[in-house]
Amino acid sequence: ELDGLSMSAQSRVLMSKTDRVLDDNFVAKPYSYIRAHLWPKRFPLFHAVDWRERVVAVGDDFVIVNKPSGVPVPPTVDNMLENVQAGAALALGVPVETIHITSRIDQPTEGLVVVGRSKAFVSRFNMAMRGNATKKYYRAAVWVEEDGDGVMGRGAGAIQSIREALGRDVRHQVLLKHKARGTPFVTLVCDGLKGEEAFKDRMVECHMIIRTVRELGEAEHCLRVPVNPRRLYELEIELVTGRTHQIRCQLSAMGLPLVGDDMYRALADRSLRERLLADPEHFRNVLEDGTRVLREPDIAIG
Repeated sequence: ELDGLSMSAQSRVLMSKTDRVLDDNFVAKPYSYIRAHLWPKRFPLFHAVDWRERVVAVGDDFVIVNKPSGVPVPPTVDNMLENVQAGAALALGVPVETIHITSRIDQPTEGLVVVGRSKAFVSRFNMAMRGNATKKYYRAAVWVEEDGDGVMGRGAGAIQSIREALGRDVRHQVLLKHKARGTPFVTLVCDGLKGEEAFKDRMVECHMIIRTVRELGEAEHCLRVPVNPRRLYELEIELVTGRTHQIRCQLSAMGLPLVGDDMYRALADRSLRERLLADPEHFRNVLEDGTRVLREPDIAIG
């Protein structure tokens, strides 16, 4: 019951975190605030894989799962059933509450994820991940466009910069979970943008090291990249910090968005990032023809 409350008080109630109700026989008290998701976001690829085959290793305290693209690691606010946590529990035949999330990778990506079978393991694992004893490596496929004469376009300078940066630190200052009206949350690289000084106290550093780079052959990418002419490169990256969308946003800012990543491909445009930073309230995400400037990718990304 919100009648009689000020607008700020109503906002605090509506934005407050609510407990999940898993009991079919739960009875709410009068005037309780209830949040119901009538149209939850579904992840159908959860049902397209054999989760037993996705389990790479099982220990007394942990499970290593090869996460498929298109499935989130933890439950989302409106879907508790289609995620890696539930898939690991299904594969082992154990209750889902006995599987605990440690780290995570983005929903449209694929790779190894460690989940815990005890809270004590999760605590030890996360402590190790924060220290220098553990290293995190990723492989990423990025693309560059060519012009009609077969000469590499704006990506040429980015590839040259990457070759020069091999083995060196790549650092960017970013805003995490930045959002404009009608857009998904993004990690916004702010280096060199107009007006960045006003956000210095909110920025954090993203830090990675590019270890190798090689051009992919036609057989390695022809089925994944239907639009030509393009050249694809595979990078091996050591992730030093572990920010949300870190690899996606850093490579995009370097002019090399991941294959299939339409959202951060758009954010490779510096002027677009400046508009998002300067005036998020008036940013137009839906164009006149109905297309969205920024949208989450609906396919697997590099």
